[in-house]
Amino acid sequence: MMSGGEGLSNMKSRIAIVLSITVLATGCARGLLAPQWGVQDGQLAACADLHGCVSSQATNPGNLIAPLVFVSNRVDARNDLLSVLRTFRDAQVVSIHPSYLRVEFAGREASGAATTLDIAEFYLPPGEQLIQVRSTPRRNMPDSGENRMRIEMVRTRFYALQEARGTP
Repeated sequence: MMSGGEGLSNMKSRIAIVLSITVLATGCARGLLAPQWGVQDGQLAACADLHGCVSSQATNPGNLIAPLVFVSNRVDARNDLLSVLRTFRDAQVVSIHPSYLRVEFAGREASGAATTLDIAEFYLPPGEQLIQVRSTPRRNMPDSGENRMRIEMVRTRFYALQEARGTP
C-alpha cells in the first residue's frame, strides 16, 4: 500500500509522461505539415497555391520573379548576398551552405510586435552565374506583395555590391 506522498509522486510522474508525449506528438505533426525547404534535384520547392510566394523557378506567372545574376565568382556572390541579407533589421540567416542560404524575416507592427514570419531561400546552381530565389510567408496568408518587394530590395543591394566589384 502506498502512502499519500508516494501516490502524489506517482501521479506527477504520469502527468509529466503524458505531457511529454503530447508535446512530442505535436512537434512531429508540425514537422509533417511544415512546408518543404531546401533544394531537391536542382529545384527549390514550388509555390503551389501559397499566397504571397514568389520564386524564380515558378511556372505560374503570378509567382514568378527573376533570379539574381552575378558577375563575380560563386564565393564572392554568396558572400555579397550574405552581406546584403544581414542589412535587413528583421532578418536572421538560419541555414548557410556553399550553394544555399535560408533566411527568416520577421514582420513587425508599428509597435514593434512580431506579426509574420517569411522565409527566403537562395540557391546558387553549379556552373551558372545566377541565384535562384524563393520567398514565401510561413503561413499561407496574403502578404500585400511584401515578399516580392523584399526580394527586389535584395536584388538592388546585391547588384550594387556586384557593380562595386566590377567584372572579373
